[in-house]
Formats: sequence, structure tokens, C-alpha cells
Amino acid sequence: MANTDYVRENRITQELARDCSRRRKYVAYIGLPLALAASALYPAGVLLWFGMVGILLLAAGYRDNAKVSGAAGENYSLGILKQLPDTYTIFYQVRLPDPRSSTGERELDFIVCGPNGVFVVESKSHNGVLEGGSDDRRWTIHKVGRGGTAYRDTVRNPIKQVRQQVHLLSTYLKDHGVRVWVTGAVALSRDNNLDRVEGGGIPIIPSTDLAAFLLAHRPDRSPLESHIAQSIRAIAALVG
Repeated sequence: MANTDYVRENRITQELARDCSRRRKYVAYIGLPLALAASALYPAGVLLWFGMVGILLLAAGYRDNAKVSGAAGENYSLGILKQLPDTYTIFYQVRLPDPRSSTGERELDFIVCGPNGVFVVESKSHNGVLEGGSDDRRWTIHKVGRGGTAYRDTVRNPIKQVRQQVHLLSTYLKDHGVRVWVTGAVALSRDNNLDRVEGGGIPIIPSTDLAAFLLAHRPDRSPLESHIAQSIRAIAALVG
């Protein structure tokens, strides 16, 4: 099993749970007292007041489906990566310094360090048929609604994301005295048809094949063991 010492609980899942809990507390601390006060003033509407509080509590449990799906996709990819041998180290949701970002940093889904290199993996969980080229700003997703009606949506081009992330990680490692080639890949946790997408040199693979892909990778020049160890220490400094 891969080294998961630097893997923490999914940040998206934690944020969704905190948001849900916060909204429910607001309803409980504000809505219930108001319902009690309203019931005392207008006893005939007691069912209405508490019914409204119940509806608000249900609404407070709402979670962004896109974020839920994304978190589930990342967790699935993580489960596949854990199947790698213990010579591989997994980093999850790593925030790298990025002066061009409005927040000053950029989050990478996965960084994997192994005897055959350092890898950046961007996990995606899109339901539908993807269409796009490596240089397109956005990709199109062709979907079918519950009623059988076809429609389209767009998402950010994951290939451009991975290229940016590879550049950021390479620069970060170089700044810390580590010169190692970084390989990028996009992992799809859904059963997407890949006939309409073009990676431009960045592999696009099903998450189910992720561990096999990393194990089979043969770099033009094998990295030194010391460089991989230095990479692990430098990245570990980012996750504490």
C-alpha cells in the first residue's frame, strides 16, 4: 500500500459539512425562538410556524451537487492510488504558491512521488460526454436530463489546469534545489467516452487505471532516488 502519511480528510467534504452545520444552527437558534414567540402571540398558527422551521431545517441540509460529486470523484481516485506499492508517496489537496492567483496559491488534487518520477494528477467527475481540445479555454459536456432531453454544459479545460500545475510544481521544486521531471495526467472517475477529447500530450485516463498508469510510466531518464526523497521533503513542507 502506498505511503499516505500526508493524506488528510477531503477538504471539500469538511467544508460542505461545516456549511450545513452552520446553516442548521442558524435555523435552530433563530428560527425556533421566533416560532415559539409567534406561537405565543398567534396560537392558531402554531403548526404553520413550526412547519416553516422544519422546511428551513431541510433547506439548510442542501449541498452543492457539483461539489459533492467532485469530492466523491477525488475520494475514488484516492482509493485507487492507495493500491500503489509503498515505494510511492501520495499528497492530497496540496496548495502551491501561485503569484498569478487571486488567493496567492493554487490547489493540486494529487501529487504522487515514486521511483519512476513525480506526478500531478487532476481528478474530474463529470457526468456526460466530454468534447474539447487541449488548447480550448473550456470543454463541452453533452448530457441527457431526467426527462430524456439532451442539453450541454461547459467546464474548465482540465488539460490547461494540469499544464499550469506541472509548471507550478516544477518551479517550486527547482526553487528548493530539486531538479526533477514532473508528469501530469487527468483522471476521470466517471465512465466517460474519450473519443471527442484531445489531451495534447497530457494523458486522460479512467481513475480505475490510475495506479496501473503510474506503475507503467517509463521516463526518458530515471530520476535519482535522492531527488525523489528531496521532492517528498519539499512537498511535505507545504502540507505540514
